[in-house]
Amino acid sequence: MRGQQTPEGAGTSRPVIVHVEDDPDLASMVQDAFERFGFRGTTHTFATVGEALAWIDAASARGEPIDLIITDMRLPDGLGLEVVRHARHRRPTSRTPILVLSGDPDPQHVESAYSLGANAFVAKSGSRRAMLDVVRTLYEHWVEDARLPPSPHADRLQDLLARVAAGRGRHADFFLRVANDLSGEDEEELGFWLASALREANLANLLSFLRNVTERDLSNGLLLALEALERGLEHDLDEVERLMQRAPISTREEAYRRALALERSRDAATIARAIAYAFPAAPAGLAALRDVISGNLRALGTWIEAHATEPATRERAAQITRDAGQLEDLVRAEIAREPRPRGGDRLIGA
Repeated sequence: MRGQQTPEGAGTSRPVIVHVEDDPDLASMVQDAFERFGFRGTTHTFATVGEALAWIDAASARGEPIDLIITDMRLPDGLGLEVVRHARHRRPTSRTPILVLSGDPDPQHVESAYSLGANAFVAKSGSRRAMLDVVRTLYEHWVEDARLPPSPHADRLQDLLARVAAGRGRHADFFLRVANDLSGEDEEELGFWLASALREANLANLLSFLRNVTERDLSNGLLLALEALERGLEHDLDEVERLMQRAPISTREEAYRRALALERSRDAATIARAIAYAFPAAPAGLAALRDVISGNLRALGTWIEAHATEPATRERAAQITRDAGQLEDLVRAEIAREPRPRGGDRLIGA
């Protein structure tokens, strides 16, 4: 790994490694070994998924490159898979090498790591000497000799869309997990959860059609609101995923409550404003996005309201259905307002 060129040929920056490992002895051993092997950059070590993701987001916001990410699999607050998924859907780290260094031999975790974009899954060795050999191999292949592509320019809206797409993928995974946990239910119930997973996957794919919409197509205030909204949705996903790691879903009612919890932070008004504001940049794609989002909400709310037995769950589901209609109405109303300025005429700081 070589330091990346700074602007205007001003020299090279020191390479940065993020290491997510809750064993302090192993974390220190890796850092000390890298330094003995000749590493002259900075290693940031974190013991939890949450700490690592917060730092990666902050570094990305500052435009600071990350040259290598190494993560354990089983961490106190989640799986290293969350680190892989999160980094792969942030433009600044979308091409950063990610290594999973783990003693977890679960084949499903290995497959998931590669599916999410990890570059290598390396097994931890039992003895210290063997572990040092593993660390030396990692250093030689991924630090000393690796050549990295230049960091892509981070457009805030495209970065946000990548995060949204990743979130919809996680929603799809949730629905598939529910279908698996409730495999003893009737075919109609299972069909609902499988269809919900497919709808979320379709929404994630649709976002790729908005690649030409950039941060210049939104006001800064609206972009900030969208970023806050996505952070809330990601937090809700994290909470539900942690619950599902502890125990499978055992009843329909539990599945309904968790599905509705994923929508707790959704704000129809903010989504509608964003779609309407950017509408001139991609009218067909944004119209489809409006229809798919509202359709997914309506399908979820209608089904749960009709099948739940708990009054609070039915009422929350009914509100989700109303939100779907509100989203459609708000987009129409926003688009009908006077046209927004475009491109360089827009007040980005507004």
